[in-house]
Amino acid sequence: MKITMNLAEQQLIRKLWVILQEIKEKFSLFQEDVDVYIDLPKIPRGIYLKKWLEICGENASEKIVLNERADIINGLCRREVISFEEEMDDIVRITVKRLKFNSFYKKIEKEYRAIPEADKTKVGVIFLPEEIEKRKIIIARDKNGDFFYKNKSIKFEDKDAIYYLIFECLFEQSDLAGFCSYEIINHYLEKHGKEEYTTDRQKIDRIKNGITNLFRFSNLPSEAPDKKKIIQKVKGKGVILYNPPL
Repeated sequence: MKITMNLAEQQLIRKLWVILQEIKEKFSLFQEDVDVYIDLPKIPRGIYLKKWLEICGENASEKIVLNERADIINGLCRREVISFEEEMDDIVRITVKRLKFNSFYKKIEKEYRAIPEADKTKVGVIFLPEEIEKRKIIIARDKNGDFFYKNKSIKFEDKDAIYYLIFECLFEQSDLAGFCSYEIINHYLEKHGKEEYTTDRQKIDRIKNGITNLFRFSNLPSEAPDKKKIIQKVKGKGVILYNPPL
C-alpha cells in the first residue's frame, strides 16, 4: 500500500529521519545491546547541521534550528523512543531505548523513502541502517564512560587533566569526519572549569600542549593500524580524531 503525505507531514518525516540517524550514529558506538545514554548537541554540527538547514532554509537562524530540533526530541520522548536525562549548556543527555528506537527507526525509514523523489533532492540518506550496525571503530566508549582502543581499555593518568578533556571533547563533539574546531574544544575546557584565555594563541597553544600530553600520559597509540595519526591537526581551524573501522 502506497503511503501518501502532505507537505507538512513530509517535513516532519525529514526532521525525524535526520535526528534518528544522528542518534543512531552515536549509540552505535556502544557494543552492548542495551539501552544507553548519549549526549546530543543542542545545535547540530557538520553534516547534520547542513541537513537541518536544508529542511528549515539556508538562512534559518540558530534559534529556529534549536527550537525545531527540541520539538522533535520532545516528540521522541513522548513516544518513549528516548527519555530525557539532563540538560547542560549546549548538550542534551538522553537515554536511547534500543528496542523501541530500532522499531521506530524502521517505520520512519519506510515513510521517508515513500516521499516523492522530486521532494527528496536536498535531504538524502546520510547512513543506511545496515552500515551503522556493522560499524566497529578502533576507539569506542562504553555505557560507563570508559574508552577503549581496539576493544582494550585506554588508561589515563588523570581524568581531570586538560589532555583527557580534549580527547573526550573530540570523541563526543566532533562531526562525522572527526573534525572539532579549536573554538568548540576551548569552550569545552572552560565549561569543565579550566582557565578562560583571552587570545586565540593562548587557546590553541593549550590545546596543542594537551594533545602532546595525551600520548605522554595515556596508553593511546599516536597512530592507527594503517599508520595514520590518531589526532590530526587542521592548521588554524581545529583537530580531527581519526577513528576508522576495526
